[in-house]
Amino acid sequence: MEEQNRRWYDDNEDMLLILDTLENQPDELIDNLAENIMTFSNIIRQNIEEMSIEEPVSIGKERMLGYYKSFQRRRWYDKNWTLLSIVNVLSTLPEDDFQKIIQGVKDILKEMDLL
Repeated sequence: MEEQNRRWYDDNEDMLLILDTLENQPDELIDNLAENIMTFSNIIRQNIEEMSIEEPVSIGKERMLGYYKSFQRRRWYDKNWTLLSIVNVLSTLPEDDFQKIIQGVKDILKEMDLL
């Protein structure tokens, strides 16, 4: 993949595996998963705000560029509003929280025999 077309999660095998798995799943499953990811992401954000971190949390250049590129809608999941929202929400989380959520999503998909 050309460097200019790469996004922040292109090097994350777990994220790519999840996106590949979701590509052919029904909208109901994707919506349910998205609702859970949004809930956990909001809890994480609220905890960050409550910790009163004085310095702003940086999401990094790659994530900002990926967020921008998602609105160009070049990839199949950019055309699905729910998946686009999930990826954009995940891009705003600190790396360790992102990894925890991704691991949780993998566990859910394994439990459903999709992975």
